[in-house]
Amino acid sequence: MSFFTLMHLSFHYAIGIIFTSLISLFVPLVWWQYGVIVFFSVISDFDIVYLIWSSQKNHRMFFTHSIYFSILVLLIGFAFAKFWIIACGIVAILHVGADLFDWGTNLFFSGHIIGPRLLLARDELDRVPELMAQEVDHKWFFVKRYFNSFWCQFAEILAGVSMILSITLITPDFWYFIFGYILALGYHLFEFFELRYRSIHNRARFQLVNH
Repeated sequence: MSFFTLMHLSFHYAIGIIFTSLISLFVPLVWWQYGVIVFFSVISDFDIVYLIWSSQKNHRMFFTHSIYFSILVLLIGFAFAKFWIIACGIVAILHVGADLFDWGTNLFFSGHIIGPRLLLARDELDRVPELMAQEVDHKWFFVKRYFNSFWCQFAEILAGVSMILSITLITPDFWYFIFGYILALGYHLFEFFELRYRSIHNRARFQLVNH
């Protein structure tokens, strides 16, 4: 059984655009630098590709979800004296930091998930596999908790609105990067409705990533 837990990709992407737009007030960025920084706000979640070959089925246990990956990027930026690379390291830190709050992450690459893990009750912290097994589709456990959380919904809405304002008011020339957010949010909404359908009807309609 695999599980793919994340603060939504759309949230991280929105934070990436907000941050990159703000720093462009101080350091001019060309389109590709802007795009690379935004990409690094979500790059940690592309480690799901490795799940295909790894026996470890929680992608937040991987090196890319530890603080050391971000530090490595920062060191490369300082070594080459490139501010945009340093910015990539900062948004990677923001990604891992945000992930601490919903389900936690392997922050120090010690083999242990840590963080507030606000979507789990205290007595559930060591029972996640058991709770997953109770659902028709194991990922519905995570998606249901996320979408039913007021604070997760609030964070998503705040990030989305702030992203639109920042790119509109600060970096309107890079308006097309909003399409990445639309795709990410669209997938998560599609995933929610498909998993809810499976939980009700006990059958799938569409194939989902990592299912």
